[in-house]
Amino acid sequence: MRRIRTLDAIICASDLFAIGAMRGLADLGVGVGTDIAIVGWDDTVDGRYCSPTLSTVSPDLEFLADATLDALIRRIEGDRGPGRTVVVPHQLIIRDSSEGVR
Repeated sequence: MRRIRTLDAIICASDLFAIGAMRGLADLGVGVGTDIAIVGWDDTVDGRYCSPTLSTVSPDLEFLADATLDALIRRIEGDRGPGRTVVVPHQLIIRDSSEGVR
């Protein structure tokens, strides 16, 4: 087992960043999914077909689109209040990139 100091996992802002991190770690001889866990965000189709397959956070895109449109319509209609925080429903999809790390 090869470790990068005491690093157990990397959580990336997007699946694209996560796939890049997986490539860089593989180039260093670090086993993604065995030596280190990688998790992306947005559940793109690319993550399902890379090797190892990518664990990801899958947001509810319909909810996200509706919330975005609601915020835009409020602004167009003159709402100049402070921004709002919206928590988008989501689920963690476990795939090979994080399954075997202990």
